[in-house]
Amino acid sequence: MPSGKRESSADAPKQDAPDVLSFDATQNLVGFFALLLSIDRRTNPERYRSE
Repeated sequence: MPSGKRESSADAPKQDAPDVLSFDATQNLVGFFALLLSIDRRTNPERYRSE
């Protein structure tokens, strides 16, 4: 019989997620965020000007 108690995400067993990303995955993430930063600098240059 179900107890009616919901299992929280903290109590759920971990999906087989790796603790450390591979080198290629890390490089992809770094490159992605560098691209986002360069796009943001181009579209909002006033945010990146030093005073």
